[in-house]
Amino acid sequence: MKRFQNILFVSHGLENEAECLKEALALACNKQANFKVLIAHPGLPHGFDKYQGTYEKALLDNTKLCLKTAAEAMPEDIRPDPEKIPVEIEGGDMQAVRIIRRAIADDCDLLIKPAENREGNRGYEALDMELLRKSPVPVWLARETGGKTGAFHIAVAVDPLSDEKAGRDLGLELLDLAAALNSEIGNRLSIVSCWDYPLEDSLRNNVFVRVPEEEIKKTLEAEKAAHLDTLHGLIAESGIGEAGDIHHLHGKPQNVIPKFVDENGVDLLVMGTVARTGIPGFVMGNTAENILQKVSSSLLAMKPPGFVSPVKV
Repeated sequence: MKRFQNILFVSHGLENEAECLKEALALACNKQANFKVLIAHPGLPHGFDKYQGTYEKALLDNTKLCLKTAAEAMPEDIRPDPEKIPVEIEGGDMQAVRIIRRAIADDCDLLIKPAENREGNRGYEALDMELLRKSPVPVWLARETGGKTGAFHIAVAVDPLSDEKAGRDLGLELLDLAAALNSEIGNRLSIVSCWDYPLEDSLRNNVFVRVPEEEIKKTLEAEKAAHLDTLHGLIAESGIGEAGDIHHLHGKPQNVIPKFVDENGVDLLVMGTVARTGIPGFVMGNTAENILQKVSSSLLAMKPPGFVSPVKV
């Protein structure tokens, strides 16, 4: 996999981001990728201009200390020299737009950012959601694992029934990406796909027509089998072989995807954020927003081929 050769790590410069930086640096070193840090801050209020230099120096010093800590925690054979990692700083309003413009201008192919702190460590704040909606570059929103040891569990959500070629192509890309990441930084891969028969509740609870339960079950089994068969076809087409375990889930995506993440200790969820890429009807609308606001893991989100960002350089 040749993607991810030019990685941009976005920091606010205020927190201890050494753990997230360590994961990002490990990925960059494994792929021998270019790696740059951008400190993006909202700027100081009007009238505080005289403190700008001191404030930005403090952000730079903290970030460089985090880089040093992260590098020292890495195996010696892949440990980078933190002094040689470019660190830039940019302040002002419209932070998401500024970040996306920098990623586009620098021809980055991956944007990594620690997820904004949120009560309950679930869902994403406004800045992160704007990046997910508008960035043409894949966005990795990283959450700290709290010193977790053992298997790094990657899950990828795909929809084999996408009606559009772009959606199917993205599904193939997601499978390829997740399998490649699992071989580089993970050691457990789950392939997740949801199936749901929209008329199931209506058939069971229709007061005008009584459909025998046996007939309903037969219909559901046929729907499930057809969906699973198509999923196997998508996986075969992707060429990843038996790289991951298949989890064929019955239910609404906004319920079953976050539940799967929680119950199976998923560290990184790989999915699409535009078009039908993991779940029926999966666009950046109600379904996607509901899923993302319930997810507790880190997230790597991709756009389908041909996506045009509203942000221009």
